[in-house]
Amino acid sequence: IIETSILLLFYFNKHNFVMLFQVAVIYTFLLKLLPLSTSNVYQYLWRHYGASTMKLYGEFVKTRLQLDKLRCDLTFIRTCKREELIPTFARIRLANPYLRNSKVARQCAEAVLQGEMKFKKRLLTQSHRHSNRLLQEFNQCVPRLISIRLRSIAEQIVAKRRERVETQHLSNLNKLRCKKVSKLDRRSTIDPITNLSSRTLNTEERNALINGLHHVYPSNRFDHSRFVCNVEYFYARLLNLRTEYRHYEQKNANENVVHQLSSVQLNAASQFRSTANSITKMAETELKQVGEEHQRTFGILRSLAKDQSIVITRPDKGRGVVLMDRSEYVQKMETILNDPSTFTVIDHDPTIINEDRLTRTLLRLKKEGFITNEEYNIARPVGSRAARLYGLPKLHKANNPLRPVMSATKTVGYGLGKMLTSRLSHLRNSPYVVKDTFDFVNKIKLSTNLTKTMISFDVTSLFTNVPLTYTINYILDQMYPACSRICPPRPRTKHCRACKKRRDFEILLRTATSETNFLFDKKMYVQHNGVAMGAPLAPVIADIFMAHLETTLMDQLKQSGVCEW
Repeated sequence: IIETSILLLFYFNKHNFVMLFQVAVIYTFLLKLLPLSTSNVYQYLWRHYGASTMKLYGEFVKTRLQLDKLRCDLTFIRTCKREELIPTFARIRLANPYLRNSKVARQCAEAVLQGEMKFKKRLLTQSHRHSNRLLQEFNQCVPRLISIRLRSIAEQIVAKRRERVETQHLSNLNKLRCKKVSKLDRRSTIDPITNLSSRTLNTEERNALINGLHHVYPSNRFDHSRFVCNVEYFYARLLNLRTEYRHYEQKNANENVVHQLSSVQLNAASQFRSTANSITKMAETELKQVGEEHQRTFGILRSLAKDQSIVITRPDKGRGVVLMDRSEYVQKMETILNDPSTFTVIDHDPTIINEDRLTRTLLRLKKEGFITNEEYNIARPVGSRAARLYGLPKLHKANNPLRPVMSATKTVGYGLGKMLTSRLSHLRNSPYVVKDTFDFVNKIKLSTNLTKTMISFDVTSLFTNVPLTYTINYILDQMYPACSRICPPRPRTKHCRACKKRRDFEILLRTATSETNFLFDKKMYVQHNGVAMGAPLAPVIADIFMAHLETTLMDQLKQSGVCEW
């Protein structure tokens, strides 16, 4: 009745725009008077028109929600393409993290975005047709006025959902924009190459060094046999073909495995073969071009390595490449080595003599049962050489001082240091040691002094400043306490069992620490105090000394006002 009266009013007053506006207002008012809302719409339909109409309306609302969600997703994807953003679903997970920002990974992400957009558009067309079909069926089940009201209720539901989706998409876009800006900032501010030398690098030399000193160039040869095996294995898995042999069994070389394939499978196999051949040709062409580029890079690196006026090394903290003038580098290293309390210059190479003496000592200790056969094999030196000393520039400090690092691999005491590390590991335990970041966070959470001020101390050149004699005596007192007898002045054969073990362990400790000779600038040195950074026993000795020092001074620290250490 209401709909008929409104239509009559509209018919008789269609030439009067004022009356037409009044009719629209009345029509809107009457629509709001209907006993329908978002909270009772399904109950109303079920009560007046049945369960089938209610289900039809629910499917219509669901389709409208899907349509609106697809439009919002398409807008999000278009924005990502326009602003060159890569959403999470389009990122390719790569085994090599250095390829994440490569051109190939970028092209793959763009292809994923393009495919997702085509899929969304196709799904949008199908959903739109399905929505129109549902609306036609629904209009046949309810009066026109009720249908209009129900469509307005559906739009309200869709509007609420749209607001949440748009908010989520906007949040994701802002995160992607911030990530992109941060990457651009890192690329523009962080330079992996620090040139402290007088040589000026050109663009080709910088491109050759920018990958770092640990970069490994891939091979330019295509492994054809492995590629064919992988393709055949993939096709066999695709067809679910299995042999009678397990993965750990081997078949005879003369035995042929024959599979009965259908014509469709044979056609697919030929297509696989043609595709594999085209991939092989493309890969060989690409690898040839890459190999030529790598050869040019290798030539540039060789020319830099032949330049005797510069030194190419890495920084002390982090990664990168540092170029220094050789004269400045040698001068700073000699300033460190000229300290007579730590280093001494010698005129001969005692490597062979030290190796022979240590071998005889280890053999004697093995016969006496002081060390096991496994420890003897670890500690026994074979084909030893003198250590090499080099310096790493500290770029975070003024004047870029050098940190001396010893390459102790294949030295006389290298295996001995690894063996002693396992024996001394229990002395490194201390309640004042922080193992890692998680341990630090847990200790902060359990601390009762959160209102206090936290400060930190740094030890200047810890390894070289460790008092070696004092630390060795402390280790001996902890592991092999001195006996009450007067054993030290006597010969070793007249020592007691405890003093023999103490004396033998002292010999091993001094051999692994103070008898290491190294080479720098064609000169031979011996470090007789402190421990060398790079030796396997160095961090153990430093940790033991610092733990003992902290335990000894803890009472004085607490009297000075330290609440927690």
